[in-house]
Amino acid sequence: MNINQPGPFGAYNFNPNLNTSAYTSAYYAPYQGWGSISLSEPIGRDNWAALEFGLRHPVGHNLYLTVAYTWSHNLDNAGGFQNVYNTASAYGNSTLNTPHVLTFSLIYTVPWYLKTAGWKRQVLGGWKISDMTTIQSGSSASLGLSTSNNGLATRPDVNGPVSYPGTMLQWFTTAPFSKAANGYFGDVGNGTIHGPWLKVFNMAAYKDFRLREGMTLQFRAEFFNVFNHVNFNGPNTSLGAGQFGQLTSAKDPRTGEMALKLRF
Repeated sequence: MNINQPGPFGAYNFNPNLNTSAYTSAYYAPYQGWGSISLSEPIGRDNWAALEFGLRHPVGHNLYLTVAYTWSHNLDNAGGFQNVYNTASAYGNSTLNTPHVLTFSLIYTVPWYLKTAGWKRQVLGGWKISDMTTIQSGSSASLGLSTSNNGLATRPDVNGPVSYPGTMLQWFTTAPFSKAANGYFGDVGNGTIHGPWLKVFNMAAYKDFRLREGMTLQFRAEFFNVFNHVNFNGPNTSLGAGQFGQLTSAKDPRTGEMALKLRF
């Protein structure tokens, strides 16, 4: 923390002169003439609470299946201390906070052609299909400022409820947010914005070809994000930026690969 942060000034959180370019923090700092003085203290707080549910279908009937769901809430004060004289105000949703996570995986052995002989069994029998799926809610994000003459404020004010149109050009409504008045910190808390959901389906088909005793050739065809679902990265959360509230990038599209593995 910066232990040389200027303190309150009358009814203000800090001297409004700091919202102009004529004064620097060093002018009103406790140790005048000095800039930021960093002090490390063991004041970190991090709490995670969760409800976990799991289901497993053991190997049988050609199927192995696992399903897991987690509801959780992660809170910490690692989002930055806007006001070092009120460290409790930094406590909020962590950027790791992901309330809902559903994952499931399966391996299915295709039963066709296992009892045939000749080329049909060699080519068409013994294939396995696997899937690893993740569906999770968006993580929390904190708002910042890209405006000028902010004084000591690093976050904006929030003046009403925030909704989520969920479009690329407006992931969340930006109208409720504004720059704090001169001499005041922004009142929006850490981790108040929720990002886009993530939906990823990774699938594979593979088969072992026995070449001779002690030697097996495996063929694999693997596809990541097989349905090519668009998974956006988090929105722009900096008030004053030209793309504030917009989704500007996405995670990887569908990719695939084929591979041969020789075991001996």
